[in-house]
Amino acid sequence: PSGQIERNRYYIRSVAEVVQFLAVNELAFRGDNEGEESDNSNKANVGGLFNKLFEFAMTKDDKLRRISQNMPQNAKYMSSFIQNEVIELMVQMAQVLIVEECKDSDINWYSIKCHESQNQCNVENMSIVIRYVRCG
Repeated sequence: PSGQIERNRYYIRSVAEVVQFLAVNELAFRGDNEGEESDNSNKANVGGLFNKLFEFAMTKDDKLRRISQNMPQNAKYMSSFIQNEVIELMVQMAQVLIVEECKDSDINWYSIKCHESQNQCNVENMSIVIRYVRCG
Protein backbone atom coordinates (compact mmCIF):
# COMPACT_ATOMS: atom_id res chain seq x y z
CA PRO A 1 0.00 0.00 0.00
CA SER A 2 2.75 2.52 0.84
CA GLY A 3 4.30 1.86 -2.59
CA GLN A 4 0.99 2.67 -4.23
CA ILE A 5 0.70 5.89 -2.22
CA GLU A 6 4.20 6.88 -3.36
CA ARG A 7 3.31 6.17 -7.01
CA ASN A 8 0.06 8.15 -6.70
CA ARG A 9 1.93 11.11 -5.21
CA TYR A 10 4.53 10.98 -7.97
CA TYR A 11 1.80 10.96 -10.62
CA ILE A 12 -0.20 13.79 -9.04
CA ARG A 13 2.99 15.82 -8.57
CA SER A 14 3.68 15.40 -12.29
CA VAL A 15 0.15 16.57 -13.15
CA ALA A 16 0.63 19.59 -10.88
CA GLU A 17 3.99 20.42 -12.49
CA VAL A 18 2.39 20.51 -15.94
CA VAL A 19 -0.41 22.72 -14.60
CA GLN A 20 2.16 25.01 -12.96
CA PHE A 21 4.25 25.28 -16.13
CA LEU A 22 1.24 26.23 -18.26
CA ALA A 23 -0.11 28.70 -15.68
CA VAL A 24 3.21 30.44 -15.05
CA ASN A 25 3.79 30.80 -18.79
CA GLU A 26 0.20 31.97 -19.37
CA LEU A 27 -0.49 29.23 -21.90
CA ALA A 28 -3.89 27.77 -22.74
CA PHE A 29 -4.56 24.39 -21.17
CA ARG A 30 -7.16 23.11 -23.60
CA GLY A 31 -7.40 23.37 -27.35
CA ASP A 32 -10.33 24.70 -29.36
CA ASN A 33 -11.12 21.23 -30.62
CA GLU A 34 -10.16 19.12 -27.62
CA GLY A 35 -11.49 15.62 -27.91
CA GLU A 36 -12.12 15.93 -31.64
CA GLU A 37 -10.14 14.26 -34.34
CA SER A 38 -10.66 16.67 -37.20
CA ASP A 39 -9.44 16.54 -40.78
CA ASN A 40 -7.73 19.96 -40.62
CA SER A 41 -4.04 20.25 -41.17
CA ASN A 42 -3.66 21.75 -37.65
CA LYS A 43 -3.43 18.56 -35.58
CA ALA A 44 -1.05 20.20 -33.08
CA ASN A 45 -3.91 21.71 -31.07
CA VAL A 46 -6.02 18.54 -30.81
CA GLY A 47 -6.19 17.58 -27.13
CA GLY A 48 -4.79 20.87 -25.88
CA LEU A 49 -1.41 21.78 -24.47
CA PHE A 50 -2.03 20.13 -21.11
CA ASN A 51 -2.50 16.69 -22.68
CA LYS A 52 0.36 17.21 -25.14
CA LEU A 53 2.78 18.38 -22.45
CA PHE A 54 1.82 15.52 -20.15
CA GLU A 55 2.35 13.04 -23.01
CA PHE A 56 5.75 14.63 -23.61
CA ALA A 57 6.61 14.30 -19.91
CA MET A 58 5.78 10.59 -20.09
CA THR A 59 8.18 10.12 -23.01
CA LYS A 60 10.97 11.60 -20.88
CA ASP A 61 10.07 9.92 -17.57
CA ASP A 62 9.92 6.10 -17.56
CA LYS A 63 8.59 5.99 -14.00
CA LEU A 64 5.70 8.32 -14.87
CA ARG A 65 4.90 6.31 -18.00
CA ARG A 66 4.82 3.01 -16.06
CA ILE A 67 2.59 4.51 -13.36
CA SER A 68 0.22 5.93 -15.99
CA GLN A 69 -0.01 2.63 -17.89
CA ASN A 70 -1.00 0.76 -14.72
CA MET A 71 -3.62 3.27 -13.55
CA PRO A 72 -7.34 2.67 -14.06
CA GLN A 73 -8.75 4.80 -16.90
CA ASN A 74 -11.19 6.52 -14.53
CA ALA A 75 -8.35 7.79 -12.30
CA LYS A 76 -6.03 9.60 -14.73
CA TYR A 77 -6.69 13.07 -13.22
CA MET A 78 -6.60 14.73 -16.63
CA SER A 79 -10.00 16.45 -16.69
CA SER A 80 -10.46 20.21 -16.76
CA PHE A 81 -12.09 19.91 -13.32
CA ILE A 82 -8.87 18.48 -11.85
CA GLN A 83 -6.75 21.06 -13.68
CA ASN A 84 -8.86 23.87 -12.21
CA GLU A 85 -8.71 22.29 -8.76
CA VAL A 86 -4.89 22.14 -8.93
CA ILE A 87 -4.81 25.81 -9.99
CA GLU A 88 -7.06 26.74 -7.04
CA LEU A 89 -4.79 24.82 -4.63
CA MET A 90 -1.75 26.65 -6.01
CA VAL A 91 -3.54 29.98 -5.56
CA GLN A 92 -4.30 29.11 -1.93
CA MET A 93 -0.67 28.10 -1.32
CA ALA A 94 0.56 31.39 -2.82
CA GLN A 95 -1.88 33.39 -0.69
CA VAL A 96 -0.70 31.67 2.49
CA LEU A 97 2.93 32.36 1.54
CA ILE A 98 2.22 36.05 0.84
CA VAL A 99 0.39 36.49 4.15
CA GLU A 100 3.22 34.79 6.06
CA GLU A 101 5.84 36.98 4.36
CA CYS A 102 3.85 40.12 5.23
CA LYS A 103 3.56 38.98 8.85
CA ASP A 104 7.30 38.28 9.02
CA SER A 105 8.29 41.57 7.37
CA ASP A 106 10.69 43.88 9.15
CA ILE A 107 8.19 46.73 9.28
CA ASN A 108 4.64 45.93 10.31
CA TRP A 109 3.11 48.08 7.61
CA TYR A 110 2.18 47.19 4.07
CA SER A 111 0.34 48.81 1.19
CA ILE A 112 -2.08 47.43 -1.34
CA LYS A 113 -2.38 48.87 -4.83
CA CYS A 114 -5.16 47.81 -7.18
CA HIS A 115 -5.51 48.54 -10.89
CA GLU A 116 -8.37 47.61 -13.21
CA SER A 117 -8.62 47.77 -16.97
CA GLN A 118 -10.87 46.36 -19.65
CA ASN A 119 -9.56 44.05 -22.34
CA GLN A 120 -10.78 44.02 -25.94
CA CYS A 121 -13.79 41.88 -24.96
CA ASN A 122 -14.84 44.41 -22.27
CA VAL A 123 -13.87 42.02 -19.50
CA GLU A 124 -12.47 43.72 -16.39
CA ASN A 125 -8.96 42.60 -15.44
CA MET A 126 -7.66 43.44 -12.00
CA SER A 127 -4.13 43.35 -10.72
CA ILE A 128 -3.26 43.68 -7.05
CA VAL A 129 0.17 44.60 -5.73
CA ILE A 130 1.15 44.17 -2.08
CA ARG A 131 4.24 46.08 -0.96
CA TYR A 132 6.10 45.37 2.27
CA VAL A 133 9.64 45.74 3.59
CA ARG A 134 11.90 42.80 4.19
CA CYS A 135 15.60 43.36 4.86
CA GLY A 136 18.11 40.64 4.06
